[in-house]
Amino acid sequence: MMYRGATHPMERQASPVTSNSDSAAANRSASDPAGRSSDLSVTGAVRTFNPITVLICIVATWIVPGFGHWLLGRRGKGLLYASVLTLTFLIGLLLAEFRAVRSDDDFFLYLLGEGLYAGITFPTLWLTGGLALVADYPRLEVGRLFCTVAGIMNLCVMVDVYETAFPRRAGAADGRGNDAAAGNTRERGAARKHGDREHGAERKHGDREHGAAREHGDREHGAAREHGDREHGAARKHGDREHGAAREHGDREHGAERKHGDREHGAARKHGDREHGAARKHGDREHGAAR
Repeated sequence: MMYRGATHPMERQASPVTSNSDSAAANRSASDPAGRSSDLSVTGAVRTFNPITVLICIVATWIVPGFGHWLLGRRGKGLLYASVLTLTFLIGLLLAEFRAVRSDDDFFLYLLGEGLYAGITFPTLWLTGGLALVADYPRLEVGRLFCTVAGIMNLCVMVDVYETAFPRRAGAADGRGNDAAAGNTRERGAARKHGDREHGAERKHGDREHGAAREHGDREHGAAREHGDREHGAARKHGDREHGAAREHGDREHGAERKHGDREHGAARKHGDREHGAARKHGDREHGAAR
């Protein structure tokens, strides 16, 4: 559990190092009321504790599981560890009828594991060490196993106290992480720069090919247009010649037909005049004879 609104007795908040009076006042306010500096040291933005404080918390966890986390401000985790490990140890005692913790030679290896939970192991050894053992008790081994597992689990809790006080991202681990991140950033930058160069070269090559193709296409288009203009001019000239020849031929036929018509009209008119003169002469004769 993290403290809000107030500073934990064993820790202080990180403040940037500045030369003005505000930063100095902030550093002074991070100390305890007695004027002594707190046990918390700052590594970047990660809060870490003084090694002496961490050692005290580990010893406290060896006595009572979760008590070191409680001192570090992780009260929820401390209560969880204390409940689980104490319940496991008590179940082992009940299964063995309080005869699981003994200092006999046959129990020595079990006692080493159980001793990692000192706050309950040694009082239990003092209270139940004098109880007589039953020769064939069926659940004695199971009870000793439960108590030993509870002690070994408490060793893991002590390691977690150290991890809580000194997170992996602090100190050297943080430096290695930053170096790895910087290396990855450099590699990404180099790869991006290389990709940009390749992209620029490909784009330049493509522009050259596009320009060459466009120039070639313009040349072919100009040649085709010139050829088409020549064919169109030749076709137009040929058509004009055919049209002139046809017109001249038509004019000739029209003149011949007109001349032929004029001749026929003249002959018909001459013939009509002759018939009209003969008829008039014949009529005049008949009129004279009648008169």
